[in-house]
Amino acid sequence: MAEALEQSGWDLPDSTPPESGDAMEEQSAGFDEGYSVQYQPGWLPAAPAPDAEISLSLDSPAAGLPVPDGAPAPSPQSADSANSFAFPGGGSTSPAFEPPSNPDDWNGGTGNWTTASDWSDGVPTSSSDVAISVKNSDVTLNIGTTVNSITIGIGSATLDIENASGTDTVSTSFSNSGKLYVDWTSSGGGSDLVVDGTFTNSGTVDAGYGSGASAGTTISLGGLVNNKGATFELYGSTNHASTLTFTGGDSSFTANAGTFELYYVNPVTLNTAFTNSGTFETYYTDVTIGGNFTNSGTLNIENGSTVTVDGTFTNSGTLEIDADGGSSGSSLTIQSTLTNTGSIYFGNSSLNTAETFTLAGLTNGTNGSGATFDVTGSQSHEATLDFTGGASAFTDNAGTFELYNVTPLTLN
Repeated sequence: MAEALEQSGWDLPDSTPPESGDAMEEQSAGFDEGYSVQYQPGWLPAAPAPDAEISLSLDSPAAGLPVPDGAPAPSPQSADSANSFAFPGGGSTSPAFEPPSNPDDWNGGTGNWTTASDWSDGVPTSSSDVAISVKNSDVTLNIGTTVNSITIGIGSATLDIENASGTDTVSTSFSNSGKLYVDWTSSGGGSDLVVDGTFTNSGTVDAGYGSGASAGTTISLGGLVNNKGATFELYGSTNHASTLTFTGGDSSFTANAGTFELYYVNPVTLNTAFTNSGTFETYYTDVTIGGNFTNSGTLNIENGSTVTVDGTFTNSGTLEIDADGGSSGSSLTIQSTLTNTGSIYFGNSSLNTAETFTLAGLTNGTNGSGATFDVTGSQSHEATLDFTGGASAFTDNAGTFELYNVTPLTLN
């Protein structure tokens, strides 16, 4: 430390910094005015390079800070931080301080969240970074609580939230490689999970009790990453729809690589473009995509769901709208052009409700793409294909284009 300052022209008394540690520490630089040099062990090499940086924190105003001849002048790190300086050899800032974590690990086995002896640091508090990472752990949370972060770090570990009377809040991130159940094993329903940061899912999330629930389940996420091989399912019922909201702005949920399923969920809006390379399914749920949609996986829209895409739709995977017998009443509206090089199946021969597929334009297939576009209605309830893009909406076909029991279609 002293060497680094001396390389910048500072003449400091000898001092020996602590040898190790993770927390921010202070070492007196020998100034009479009460100055102290702050550093974090590990930030500086044993023999600091000429461009090494030191952050100097002043306990008294900066006006009296002596600057040796030829030394670089200290400069405030921010306009409202007049007593904090960086002394650069070649740069202009010093490393940001990250507060140490406050780990609280589940010791293993099956038990209740509120049992202090089952945790390494007692019952988690608002500053706790919770980890459930011991094989075959099963933790039940049935009270309202707030923690800093949660990690379910192993596939056989489970966190079961059953809390109809309060809200469970995670102030930063939630990482799941195991199993998260919310109202999944109880018929009560009504739990409320809030994750202010990003929920990263590499395991299984099953939320809501479905038709047996006495209340819907509410999940609020700052963001969602649903990785390949992961499952995220949220269930409600006809009388008690569940709720999924995103609070992190346009980047909250922009891509799905796993399985993402919504059943009887209140309308969900994603205010940006979206990419699906996994399986995305909606049942009795309305979804709005605020930008373009790119699908190389499977998108299923079933049982009265309404999906609106405000931009273009590019499909190289499989798109199915009420394609299963017995499913009906869904609709898909694409405000711009649908470009298809995959497979699209709209409707089925057993429809019991008329339904409409609306798009501004269609490009179906390219040479050798093998694209399929199939619209099917029933004898009692025809399907409707509606082009809104005028004369140029659909002018040629290079794939397979099939219409069965469809209302009259005019290409202008």
